[in-house]
Amino acid sequence: MKFLLFLLCLISLPEFVISQPSFDYIDEFGVVKRNWALVQRDECYGVISRSGEIVLAPVYDYIDEFNVYSRNLCLILYNGKVGFVNRKGKVVTEPTYDFIDEFNVIKRNWAEVRIENHSGFVNRKGELVVFSSESHVQ
Repeated sequence: MKFLLFLLCLISLPEFVISQPSFDYIDEFGVVKRNWALVQRDECYGVISRSGEIVLAPVYDYIDEFNVYSRNLCLILYNGKVGFVNRKGKVVTEPTYDFIDEFNVIKRNWAEVRIENHSGFVNRKGELVVFSSESHVQ
């Protein structure tokens, strides 16, 4: 019986080892967010939790820290476009914008966003609240 259990473990071990994600680099936990670590694979960035769960797949060109733009949002860069991810790891503002300004510069609790020469605003939840087809919102 012990021998059969040993064989079962031995057969399962390669599958377990192969299924573990591998990264080129793992940063220390707490830089982006407490209990998250920035990871890098093939020059792309992602985030893992302390338990090793992938929070954000390593597909981003850059991932900022929380509290830079907003306490609950962190900036992500993907293919030259910016967006926001929330503290749960959910992308709440798709990276479709050329530029996102800090919050409260033009209007309280809003951040200006730009695509080419068109502007709009996202709120602190990352939702688009105003967008103009005219050049730059005033």
